Amino acid sequence: MTEPPAQTGKKLTDMTMKNLFQLGRRPRRPFVARLSLLVLAWALMCLADAFPPPLAHAGQQVWTPQVGSGERQAIINALRQEVKALHGLDVRFVITHLKVKDNWAWIQTRPQSPSGENSYEDIAALLRKVNGVWRLCELACTEPDNPDCLGEPEYLKRLQLRFPEAPREIFPGF
Repeated sequence: MTEPPAQTGKKLTDMTMKNLFQLGRRPRRPFVARLSLLVLAWALMCLADAFPPPLAHAGQQVWTPQVGSGERQAIINALRQEVKALHGLDVRFVITHLKVKDNWAWIQTRPQSPSGENSYEDIAALLRKVNGVWRLCELACTEPDNPDCLGEPEYLKRLQLRFPEAPREIFPGF
């Protein structure tokens, strides 16, 4: 014998509510689920650092990092560390030229004391980004009247012979 329609509807409703409750249950191990999400988020952040955005790939256009940007600060800090190591000076830089392309950068600055009261000899440098970190390749000599220094017309050509991978577009005058 079949059941009346009202009873059949009630059973379906009870069964549907039970299934909905089971589908909406929280995981038995919320700590493990949260930990898995944290590990996944960490792995994605590591991958983001390992694979820079398309602008940092070979063939990118020459560009100047914006004032206050992380890229600009990283370049400046690499140079600042070198000045501190060589001369024991804490400096801030007035940047006169900064160009970046294909993980290479050329920077020319007028260093000053942090207070701005003292000025030092101009600094120019070639840097390269390796494994996400800017490293100094060459600190250019800026002495006037020295044939091996930046003021010499052939200096940048000789520099490019030593660092053929450095794109010429980052250097002044190109």
